[in-house]
Amino acid sequence: MGFADIVGFTAASSRLSALEVSQIAETLLKCAEVTFQAQGVRIVKSIGDAVMFTAPDVVTACAAAADLLKEAEAAGLPPLRIGVAYGPMLRADADYFGRTVNIASRLSEVGPSGEILLMRPEKTVRESSWRARGRQGRWPEAAPGGRWQRTRDANHPALLNPNLN
Repeated sequence: MGFADIVGFTAASSRLSALEVSQIAETLLKCAEVTFQAQGVRIVKSIGDAVMFTAPDVVTACAAAADLLKEAEAAGLPPLRIGVAYGPMLRADADYFGRTVNIASRLSEVGPSGEILLMRPEKTVRESSWRARGRQGRWPEAAPGGRWQRTRDANHPALLNPNLN
C-alpha cells in the first residue's frame, strides 16, 4: 500500500486558481497511470493532491514509487512525498482499510520531500528481489552508498532515497 502526496499543495492552492490546482492534481494522476501500469501497480484512488496505490509486493511498490518520483519531476510537478507500508489490509467497496493503509498514509505526510518512507516489512526481503528490479536494498543496515538509511531502530520507518543506485 502506498500514498504519493504533492509537497506544498495546500499552500499552493491558496494562491492558484481552482483550474490550476486541478491541473496539478490531474498531472500527478497521469504520471501515476503511466508509471504504475507498466509495473502491475494498481491505483486505488486519487485524493486531491495524493494518489493511493497497491502493489503485489513491497519491492514492486518501492520500485514504482521511485519511478513515480522521477516521472513527476519530469512533468514539472512539485516534489512528492511517498509512504509505503506492507501488511494485511481489508478490501471493501473498491477501497482498502486497516493499520497498513493508515501507516502508509501517515508516512506520506511526514516523509522528506522527494523521498520514500517505507515501513519495514515483517518478513525479510531477499537482496536478489531488489536486484531483479534493478534496485538496491539492505535491511536493517545499509552499506555506504546503499539505498536504505536506517532510522533509530528496526521498528521505525526507513528512508529510501530513489537517487542512489
